[in-house]
Amino acid sequence: MSGDGLGPVEAGDGTVRTEGGPTGRLMRAQRELGLRRRYALLGLAVAVTALLVFHALERDPPARAAPAPVPYPAQLARLTVPGGGTADGRHLSLSADFRVEGAEPVELLAVTQPYPGISLSVRGGLPLTMAGDRTVRLRLEYDLTDCSTVPVGVGLPYIDVTLRNTRAIQTVSQIPGTVYAESLAHWLGSACPSSDIRTAPAETTSPDGRVR
Repeated sequence: MSGDGLGPVEAGDGTVRTEGGPTGRLMRAQRELGLRRRYALLGLAVAVTALLVFHALERDPPARAAPAPVPYPAQLARLTVPGGGTADGRHLSLSADFRVEGAEPVELLAVTQPYPGISLSVRGGLPLTMAGDRTVRLRLEYDLTDCSTVPVGVGLPYIDVTLRNTRAIQTVSQIPGTVYAESLAHWLGSACPSSDIRTAPAETTSPDGRVR
């Protein structure tokens, strides 16, 4: 070429051509390898984190101690007759104490007795809910309707008490005490003429008889 024309620019000293030469390809490979390595490390970190979270979610929580069950109502409540009653012909009125132990409230649903010729009710009516560790005074009202169905003698008469709390509903036979037996026997002896046909004494039962 003539001296006036401009030829291609030659690489000067200290310059490196990286577009297509071996050095450029090496640098691109190193960059790609670095990127792949970073992506691999990032993916590994995500996988480990997900695995740890999965195991944490599957792990059972520590077992909590189960709370103690609430006692049955018959274990907490009792009906007793502390003193004599007032008799008027075929009617008898007795005071009774309904006692609930512990903190669990108990509901008194019904009070009955086994003799078909005697009706029994609670003055003021039922049900009655009692908070724990308290005593309430009740008035039991008896009415004699048929002398032929009541016993000649009363040994240990019982009362059926129906109770309820958050654990169960129970009907249990309770013997209110000797005062109750004496009051009932004296009332029946005076209210029923000796000429009336009387049944044999009812079978006695042990205190807090079997729940029905």
